[in-house]
Amino acid sequence: MASSISVCCHAGETGKDCSQAEAALRALGEARRIFPCYWYLQSNFSPSEVSPRASGTLDREASLFIIDATNHEAAWKNIGSEAAEFIKTNWSQDGVPSLRTGAVGPKSKSDRRQA
Repeated sequence: MASSISVCCHAGETGKDCSQAEAALRALGEARRIFPCYWYLQSNFSPSEVSPRASGTLDREASLFIIDATNHEAAWKNIGSEAAEFIKTNWSQDGVPSLRTGAVGPKSKSDRRQA
């Protein structure tokens, strides 16, 4: 079953938009742009698998925040250590499973079944 994934992108200081990520996201499943830098994706890929594919199309400074609402997983790139720590600390509130230390969710389908 495909997961419901939200992908948010910030282009960084270059001011370049994140539209080039859209083709990469469409290759991973059914993707629809909701806002200029926000997509809804139906995919069998985990956030940890989506992140390198989407970020590979962007500038090095670009930030990504990816949430799998179906499996309670997240991945991110270049959001800053304070924001990352806040997410790791607060992710388990309200009964949502905690993120694994050193990772931001299972990296494979077999890991996902163990979560």
